[in-house]
Amino acid sequence: MRIFGVPGALRLFFIACLSAGASAPAYSVSSVSPSGAMIPLEEAEMADVSGAGLAFTFEDIRFQMAPTSYIEQIGGPPGAGTSFNRGDLRWFGLAISGITGTGMTWTTEGGHSCGAGYNNLGCPMTDSGVANYATHNNPFVLRVFDYDRVGRNEANQWVAGVNATVLELLGPSDSDAFRWSFWGEVEASIDDGVSPRDILGILQSQSIIIGKPAAHVRPPSQFGTSNNALAGPLLQLFQSQTDGSLGLLYHSRLSGDYRLSVNQIGAGPDSQGLPRFTDQEGLYFTDVNAFLPLGQLHYQSIVLDGTGDGNFTIELTRLPNAAPAYTDLYQIAGQNGYQRTGRSDRYYETHGYVNWGSGFPTCGGANCLPGTGVSGLRYSGIDPDGPNRNVTNAEFGGTAVTATPQVGTVVQGASTREAIVAEGGISFVSRQPGVNWSVPNNQNRAVYLAPVPGGSPSFLVERYSTNCGIFQGCNNNAGRRANPDYLNNYNPRLNMDAINIGTARIEGMMFQHLKITSLGATNL
Repeated sequence: MRIFGVPGALRLFFIACLSAGASAPAYSVSSVSPSGAMIPLEEAEMADVSGAGLAFTFEDIRFQMAPTSYIEQIGGPPGAGTSFNRGDLRWFGLAISGITGTGMTWTTEGGHSCGAGYNNLGCPMTDSGVANYATHNNPFVLRVFDYDRVGRNEANQWVAGVNATVLELLGPSDSDAFRWSFWGEVEASIDDGVSPRDILGILQSQSIIIGKPAAHVRPPSQFGTSNNALAGPLLQLFQSQTDGSLGLLYHSRLSGDYRLSVNQIGAGPDSQGLPRFTDQEGLYFTDVNAFLPLGQLHYQSIVLDGTGDGNFTIELTRLPNAAPAYTDLYQIAGQNGYQRTGRSDRYYETHGYVNWGSGFPTCGGANCLPGTGVSGLRYSGIDPDGPNRNVTNAEFGGTAVTATPQVGTVVQGASTREAIVAEGGISFVSRQPGVNWSVPNNQNRAVYLAPVPGGSPSFLVERYSTNCGIFQGCNNNAGRRANPDYLNNYNPRLNMDAINIGTARIEGMMFQHLKITSLGATNL
């Protein structure tokens, strides 16, 4: 759906929307007398004050839906000849609350409660509010503003520096972190559109986030958090210079910790069907920072539309085929491709990023993505062969020459469940301490000491040559396999109740064009 207007009409519309707000202050302004008392300012003192916009503050705010209230996306009978089943999605009990206070969960039936868990992500909500979500000196601001960006001039040419009016909502650049959560379910069923549905199963899950809608302007994985300002979300309405329609852009920012869990206590849901989740198990994403820029003034916007068959599209319009637009969006003019240093401030407005964690590999090379180092914490659990599994010379076959060097400890990074989650990044924790699963140990961690050859029995894994033929040479050391000369009862498995999956980062996200079309099973 596109909304069109004649040139200048949207500007008048935007100003009209806020004309009342511009003429009436949202709150009184006071000055301080020499004695420190607050006195109101007179009209004459306000004569030189001008501006347009509305400020919205939210302090000590708490929001909670009933745990049985839900938003539902209803599936339908799959089309003939497909292997799909009907799926219904539901999201229940959205809640926003403070970090401190007494923890609360979806139901207390049977004495069910929740503990703090790890990183304070055990309880989905508390009885306290968010003290400083949007303060008087850092509020939400709804205003009309003029921006110079790439657009069309009077000759209908794409140029930089075109001034146009925008209606925008600016979020706070910082706020107290708060807790928001919901629980949901996926219901799968057999449905032919005629017979009663046959429900195959229901999977319930819980999502808990402690964070805020703000993130650092530059990726913390490269620039850290000091001298790296925070910024809030941005929503703008503008007249697209591409086709004259009403354009929309949204720049999303988020930082914090997230936990997704599915495990419930043995008794299962309560008598109303409300889940009773445990407070430790789950997949954790901690120390997350994310910025996602969807749209750019005045040449790229978000468009929502229907397809005519019950589906819909969400499109980020294609970048105009014009040099000024490319130069503004890519921000690489005069460079030999993308560079990882010396980028412009504008680059960090047109390119997004996501950091899951903060520990990334170091690199000292030219044009190399920097990092502070990878965490040494690997797992929490037990090693069946003992806490200091040390591979010694006696455990190797082969000659004395190749068996002499010490191989060293091949199990590294043992830690606690709490430390694994607190380290930042992506981790998984079992439902409770001692509830383990078994995983292979990375045998390549065995220490190699020169001058023993790389394929000697001092390695648990040996290299070997591949692709050898009569008329061609061998690809030396290309293959890897278990060392057949290693003799003893080495058990290459660890029993874990928490594992550090690692960190991840996506940087330099830039969208030239994006279109998402929903697809119902009946439309295949």
